[in-house]
Amino acid sequence: MKSEVLLNLMILVLVAIFSSTQSSPDCDIVSPTALKEFRDSLSGSTLDPEDTAYKNASLMQNRRVTKLPGLIVYASDASDIQKTVLFASKHNVKLAIQSTGHSYVGRSTVEGGILLNLSELNRIDVKLNSVRSIHGEVTVETGNMWARVYEEVDKHDRVVVGGADGSVGMGGYTQGGGHSPIGRSLGLAVDSLLEVKLITADGSTVTTSTSGTTIKHTNGTVINSNDADLFWALRGGGGGTWGVVLSFTFKLHLPPNNGMVRVSATYPMYYYEEPILHSPGAPIMKKFTEYVKTLDNKWGGYILLNNVPLDDTMTYFGTLSCVLLHFGGWTQELQNQMEDLLDHLNGTTIHQDFKNYTSFWDYEGKTTPDKGGYRLYMYNVLLQNDSNFDGVVDLLVDHAKRVPLQITQGCTDVLIGGAMTDIPSSETAVGPGFRAATHSMSCYVAYGNAKDDAEAEKYGLQFGNELKKFGDGVYFNEPTEDIPDWKEEYWGMEKYSRLLEIKKKWDPEHLFWCHHCVGSDLIRKQYCSV
Repeated sequence: MKSEVLLNLMILVLVAIFSSTQSSPDCDIVSPTALKEFRDSLSGSTLDPEDTAYKNASLMQNRRVTKLPGLIVYASDASDIQKTVLFASKHNVKLAIQSTGHSYVGRSTVEGGILLNLSELNRIDVKLNSVRSIHGEVTVETGNMWARVYEEVDKHDRVVVGGADGSVGMGGYTQGGGHSPIGRSLGLAVDSLLEVKLITADGSTVTTSTSGTTIKHTNGTVINSNDADLFWALRGGGGGTWGVVLSFTFKLHLPPNNGMVRVSATYPMYYYEEPILHSPGAPIMKKFTEYVKTLDNKWGGYILLNNVPLDDTMTYFGTLSCVLLHFGGWTQELQNQMEDLLDHLNGTTIHQDFKNYTSFWDYEGKTTPDKGGYRLYMYNVLLQNDSNFDGVVDLLVDHAKRVPLQITQGCTDVLIGGAMTDIPSSETAVGPGFRAATHSMSCYVAYGNAKDDAEAEKYGLQFGNELKKFGDGVYFNEPTEDIPDWKEEYWGMEKYSRLLEIKKKWDPEHLFWCHHCVGSDLIRKQYCSV
């Protein structure tokens, strides 16, 4: 009798174990028939892993975060997006949204789920007579790249605040806040945002602005309200988590008088004299970071550095480039100011350049886009004027000494602040550290072979944790991938709490999920693959 009871208990345990390894009850299996009907219903094209174009289509700019979606959908219109959202919701399929694939931490791709590509949504509508913006407005669909938008508004003698790399789209960029080469003059991208149109998790078409929100449900019912919480969240609360944005409407601005000026000087960063790595670039970088504190808001710019070998002897490594952009044309006074700066930096340049551009588009159109193809781990810190910049430079030199030879280490330090700090922190979801920052320093360890992933990730996270101690906050769009305190670093807990409540209202089932996005740690259900 006892043996029979024990046998029955063993059978029950085995059944329980077997059941636990099967699909979750929440995970409906998408039948081949349902998947085919969905694909046939779309106006745009689709790709699955059997298609020859799939391999290239699934690649991310940062190859390290490339995943393998079960299906790639190229939406051709809002209807395709709505159908995709409803299909993913019905079958509990994880959904990722992609404009250009520039997310360095892989937020715009998905393993096994549906990758919704928006690159075919590329209409641009310029409206110079606007009651909302004295110099006009531009409505851009999310599939556009910034270079195309700059070129279009330039035809109307206008500028719009957007990214430095013209190959980047406006989807994730804008929702993360969006700093810009002209941001010190005109603010963040979200400071010029007038309206957003998007498809939300229940398939509704929503138009939202500071004036309120209009919801058109799938049954045709239209609801208007004064609630602008969603618009607040879309201005800095991060992309990929609120819905699928169809279009953004931005303020237009007048261009600078007589174009723009770019001043750059490049110096050797390191040389190796066994057993010591010297850095002639370090004191120059320290002087430059101190000097830019004195510049007015018409100046923006970058500091670029790396440790790439400069010759076959493995003696000279890396360059330091100090770049300034002036929102206005060339004058003799400007030239004298820049010559004084170069004398002050007191270094032997590899190259220096003073160049005048006729417009912002003339400058951006000649900027080399990011073509991707690398493997990297990025880390970021937002620095304020009272940060210890000398300490930051010393740390970066120390990182260059510690990183293995097969891994390249470098940074892009963007000069921010200026007009970006003029907007009260409460007006948008942008974190207080970002609002108060004068530098957004994004560093990386880069390499070519997947076998080095684990080592590079170890160094990247370690370096990122050391670097962020010098500032206040991390930029959502270019973050340290694995920081544990991401809510505090991106937004601060007060803003995060408000963002989470908005997330629960608009996407209670967490259809839209991405790495370290609002609510991403609260997932309770099993996502399915297609």
